[in-house]
Amino acid sequence: PIVLQELVGGEEVSVPVRVRLGYEVAVARGISRRLQLGLALPVVAAQDGDRLQGIDLSETSLAPVAVGDARLHAKLRLQDDDDAPFGYGLAFHVRLHTGNEDHFAGEAGAVVAWSLLANYQRAGWRVAGNAGLRLRTSEVILISPARAHSNELLLNLAGEYRLPRTPVGALLEFAKVVGDGDGPSPAEARVGLAAYLLPRATIKIAAGRGTTPGEVGSPSWRAVAMFEYLGR
Repeated sequence: PIVLQELVGGEEVSVPVRVRLGYEVAVARGISRRLQLGLALPVVAAQDGDRLQGIDLSETSLAPVAVGDARLHAKLRLQDDDDAPFGYGLAFHVRLHTGNEDHFAGEAGAVVAWSLLANYQRAGWRVAGNAGLRLRTSEVILISPARAHSNELLLNLAGEYRLPRTPVGALLEFAKVVGDGDGPSPAEARVGLAAYLLPRATIKIAAGRGTTPGEVGSPSWRAVAMFEYLGR
């Protein structure tokens, strides 16, 4: 949730977003063995909270449903050997200003991000990570301009261990954002399972919580479910 507290005493004065249910639809196509292009659209299916009511800023109610920012993305594979234990590449995306920022569903302007990708795998397990930059054309200000969301450093690390003689893998994920200047720098850890039920279909579920309490973007808890199908 997003919670606003008094600077002195820490008393809760407003909960702009108390709980949220969202989903994202994403499609991608391999243009060649090395290049993939795609499109994603996040949607807030349901949410509840005060928005900015009761703190003399706005008495508009929080919209229960909202559309997020559409995202155009690309991945470039730099490793050409399918049997090599190491893999690496580049990822790039542009987030379009299609979401409703007044209801915490979008950015204040377009966003560009790029990352370096790397992974290492052996029989039964895999480790992957990426590091990159997110560049905003407009800062996102929740309440105070002193804690605006500006440009950010992105760090992600994940591991998977395939359980012996089963189509199931155990997942461990960690994500960290380092804000520019005094901007928020949240972190989050999750554990989960991946089920490879069909040759081209995967179901993943994970749950976790923020590891930087009180920081904007660090959730009290979060649950994620994903279905992925790889076409021919």
